[in-house]
Amino acid sequence: MPDAVVIYLTRLPSHGRETAIALRSARATRNVPIVFVEGKGEPLEKTKAKVPDAIYVTSEELGNALSRFSKIM
Repeated sequence: MPDAVVIYLTRLPSHGRETAIALRSARATRNVPIVFVEGKGEPLEKTKAKVPDAIYVTSEELGNALSRFSKIM
């Protein structure tokens, strides 16, 4: 099981959003943290509405966000 899943919203945000929804719907991955990186405008707002419990960060903030979940860092 991964410590977290990172999804970039800068390319095909709808695919990332659907991936996150699938992860949330499966019992085995329901509690895995999802971190969305970048994104703006309507795609970001849609994603926040559909996956409100995810973490949303910029590329610069990604390392700090992941350090909260990684057993190695």
